[in-house]
Amino acid sequence: LAPEPLRGTLNTPKNVVRVFEKLAALRGEPLEELAAQIHKNAHTLFRKLNAKGIKLWQRHSLTHWTETCTST
Repeated sequence: LAPEPLRGTLNTPKNVVRVFEKLAALRGEPLEELAAQIHKNAHTLFRKLNAKGIKLWQRHSLTHWTETCTST
C-alpha cells in the first residue's frame, strides 16, 4: 500500500522517505533525527545478524537511504 498522497499507485522503495516524514511528524521530531536513529538501529541489527552468519541485505547500503531521507 503506497503512502498518502500516493494511494492507488505502485508502492516502491523510494516511498520510504514519505513514511519516515510521516513518522517524524507523528513523533514530533526532525526527520534527520529519526533517520539517524533508524540508521544506528539498522547497523546494530545487521552487525549482530552478520556475526551469526545471517546475510539479509547486501544490495543497498544503509547510508544511501539515510542520505535520501535527509536530503529532502
